[in-house]
Amino acid sequence: MAAVFFLGFPLGLIVLSLGLFRQPGRVCGPCGYSRAGLKPEAPCPECAAPAAAATNKEVLRNSWQVRAGIAILVVSGAPLLYLLAVLARAII
Repeated sequence: MAAVFFLGFPLGLIVLSLGLFRQPGRVCGPCGYSRAGLKPEAPCPECAAPAAAATNKEVLRNSWQVRAGIAILVVSGAPLLYLLAVLARAII
């Protein structure tokens, strides 16, 4: 039970932090192509849309990483809460 907590809790924090602290990137509005590394005035290499069509959309990866991190933290924290409840019950 402790192994689930000590392995899952750091993993959950890592996955959660990857999702929370990732900066949204500029993407092409019409096709969704990432404009990372392109000059601001350059047209989209995928669909040739002008640079003005670029948006600051959230990268889809963020949302699943945040949800996965929270799920891992909850699952790994459940045995700890159970253990605390058993210890509290034994003391009382």
